Amino acid sequence: MTKIWIDDTDIAGKKAIEALKNKSFAQVIENEEEEADWWDDTVPPEERAAVERGLKDVAEGRTTPHEEVRKIYAKWL
Repeated sequence: MTKIWIDDTDIAGKKAIEALKNKSFAQVIENEEEEADWWDDTVPPEERAAVERGLKDVAEGRTTPHEEVRKIYAKWL
């Protein structure tokens, strides 16, 4: 989905909104503050925290290269 922000105080913006309302491929949502993200609505807090910890580890260089992991688990692969 692509979001397009149109200034509805502008005459051209109002015309664009009206034109989009008549198209089957467009959904016009007026006066929307900020659309909720699926991450906030569907992922349990403990899973979000685990992912955030993992991203922090990556950012701080606390990772193991793929080749090293393959060597460790070679007998099971």
